[in-house]
Amino acid sequence: MRTARRLFRLAPVVALVATTWGCGDDATTPPDGDVGTDDAAADTQDPGPGDAPNDAEPDAAPDAAPDAAPDVGDEDGTGDAPSETPEGTADAEETTDARPPYVRGSLAGCLLDPSCDRVLVDSHMGAWTASIPGNSMAAYRRAWELGADMIEADVRVSRDGVPFMIHNDEIQYYESLICAGRVVSESDAEDIDDCLLVPSLTETIPTFAEFVEWARGKILIHLDIKETAHIPVMVRAVIDHAAQDYVFLALSPGEAETVWPTVPGHDEVRCEIRVSRIADIDAALGSLRHPTLFLLEGDASWDGVDETAMRAQVARVHAAGLRIMASSDQYRATVENHLHLYDMGFDVILSYNCENGVAAAREVNLARGWPP
Repeated sequence: MRTARRLFRLAPVVALVATTWGCGDDATTPPDGDVGTDDAAADTQDPGPGDAPNDAEPDAAPDAAPDAAPDVGDEDGTGDAPSETPEGTADAEETTDARPPYVRGSLAGCLLDPSCDRVLVDSHMGAWTASIPGNSMAAYRRAWELGADMIEADVRVSRDGVPFMIHNDEIQYYESLICAGRVVSESDAEDIDDCLLVPSLTETIPTFAEFVEWARGKILIHLDIKETAHIPVMVRAVIDHAAQDYVFLALSPGEAETVWPTVPGHDEVRCEIRVSRIADIDAALGSLRHPTLFLLEGDASWDGVDETAMRAQVARVHAAGLRIMASSDQYRATVENHLHLYDMGFDVILSYNCENGVAAAREVNLARGWPP
């Protein structure tokens, strides 16, 4: 159905897409995904593609590890795993010590074990570039091929209850020229599923069903649910797809306190809490400590909290048996800056440059005796 409806819409925008976005690594980066949207005030920790610093764009990565070879055997375009794990991401059969093999596509592979000191990379909206749209299946596949451990992906729900992987409720021109102005929550799935993503002429907005089934056995999914009202929908979707082993949901402290305990099935799905002040950590380690909570997420620097104090908070979280993630968007997303965050003790980096994040994580993990 997507292909049939797409053809008659495609011709009028081909020339516009080509002249607006270019077709190489020097193409213009999309504008800020949060500017002028209805969730701008609530998304201070979740910038859109244009929010990363100019020198942190995925295509400007001189110190990144080389890209892995694309999945040339994927004839149907669904991203099915090739016969061999992408180069550079395979778990070595022989390790330098007695560590168990690392299972990349399972929360049990490391994150649920507080004693696991392997550091991980969470690729923001997939490994998007100037020519690969964020939150597209192509960006998700590229993150996996590069060696990311998980993908942070935005999700919204259509009027008829179908979850789609997209940042804004009102689709912006830099997300889809064909569907700009269309509102996801006020549209049925059939009105969304043929929206071509800028600048691609083939990539459409993925459904959660498409994404979650592709990711099975490959990579973890970190869901950023853009509307609080859709948390129950996504808990049900994770359970229906039997994806509890590799999908987890992000919650604000308020959602963790007032919404999460009321959601049917919440005790079957893993969650994280976003923190932006020491009081949030206090709550997460105290009144908000739920059996399915395993991770805290926040920036690496807070107003009034210096690096020494932040390191102490990271150690405090670890002592409580939880893991903690920081975002690379507060730094130039170079290998060196990723390494600095890992040195501060963060277990996971929400990375705005997947290549550099993976290169840094491999360096740290090899030094700790983990296979590449």
